[in-house]
Amino acid sequence: MNRLPTFPPDASAAEACARLAEAKWRQVGAGDWSWAFADPDDEWAARVTPFDPGYRMFAQECLDGPLNQWLPKVVSVLPLLREGYIVLMERLWPAEEAAASALCAALGIANESGSPAPTAGPQVDAGDLELTALRSRTQRLLADGRDRYHRYAVCDIREGNVMANREGGLKLIDPLGVG
Repeated sequence: MNRLPTFPPDASAAEACARLAEAKWRQVGAGDWSWAFADPDDEWAARVTPFDPGYRMFAQECLDGPLNQWLPKVVSVLPLLREGYIVLMERLWPAEEAAASALCAALGIANESGSPAPTAGPQVDAGDLELTALRSRTQRLLADGRDRYHRYAVCDIREGNVMANREGGLKLIDPLGVG
């Protein structure tokens, strides 16, 4: 990985962000609980968070489970101070909204985060074998999240949680919300 700094396990999320910036990785996104950095060649991304148990479960599923065209390629989950971690993965970009909506609709799992229901589109075949496998894995991940976090775990499958790789392939990135 291009110029990836080292991260001691007792580093904070803020220290990890600073180390990435010093290594010329640039911030390309931020959420409520995380910051995303891209390497100088735009090949890899690092998502840094001080605490996000739902995304950690998802990233571990991507890392441990079989590859799936609808999931990002995760190469590592690095621990940080307390509950923090860094997910190293392929670089992704915002997906076209209609295509993202079509993926969400084809997946067919109801969103519980308050976002509007997606509309189906011709871009995604709901019977696609890898989509069927993703549906099963996602339902299992949601059930595991509910077992672990009870009412704090919700399905967050929506257009904003679908991104695209360099070739335009859609990737589900954050289906489990814990809050």
